[in-house]
Amino acid sequence: MNIKIEIDIMDDYKYGLVAILVDSPYFLASIYSARKELNINELPYQFKSTPYKEANNVIDYYKRGACSIYDVYSCFYDICREHSIPLVDSTLPQAYKLAKLISDKFGKNRSYLPVTLASLLVGTIREEDLITTSGFLISKESLRELNGDLEESDNLLAIIVNRESTLNEVKDIFDFYSKYHFGTKKVEKKDAFLNIYKDEIAKDKLPSTRSTIKTVREWYWWNKEDKLTPSKILKYKLGDNLGYNIKTIEMAISRYKKSLLQHK
Repeated sequence: MNIKIEIDIMDDYKYGLVAILVDSPYFLASIYSARKELNINELPYQFKSTPYKEANNVIDYYKRGACSIYDVYSCFYDICREHSIPLVDSTLPQAYKLAKLISDKFGKNRSYLPVTLASLLVGTIREEDLITTSGFLISKESLRELNGDLEESDNLLAIIVNRESTLNEVKDIFDFYSKYHFGTKKVEKKDAFLNIYKDEIAKDKLPSTRSTIKTVREWYWWNKEDKLTPSKILKYKLGDNLGYNIKTIEMAISRYKKSLLQHK
């Protein structure tokens, strides 16, 4: 199995979240098996023209990099539901089901489903494939639609705002849930709310991603494909990494490998 997922994301934090998942050997093995099951031999997956203008438009947007493969799936799904037809594209719904199974297997929430689908059908993860925050206008109709889209395991958290809301209020609420729900912000032991909410704080932690994540990933893949030595570091140059000695690079690669093993 020789497979690598490219990452085209500028933000170091989001880049790191994606890298730690898609570089996992267990994740790559799952993607490899799913591609074989779907009989996908070339990437990115090519869509055929459809009888529906809206579907062809979103395919064009996807080809130009203006939307994600998940957006194509969502559009096709809506068309099928609106026109009461079974399929617009036969591969995409199968790929979606496999991507959902893989995401669940690795304990990832719905934000990562586009990442898994893009890993499967595109081979490159772009900015629009990991949208961690979104807005949603609540009405009875929209809640009915949302309820239909939610899986049993889905658990969304909403901050309700209106015209009178202030940025500081939103920040305070976000800060509260970061501490006592997501567990992404440190809580002091003397914090009065800790005993109240300690059972609600997420036990799993997001991977730590440093500003050097892109450099370390580059080292990791160079080493994986062609064992690094001091002479090869000079030969490849590895971007601007000549200021690092071989020991530093080896330690960074070792730490990165360990972080990848959390996804089994």
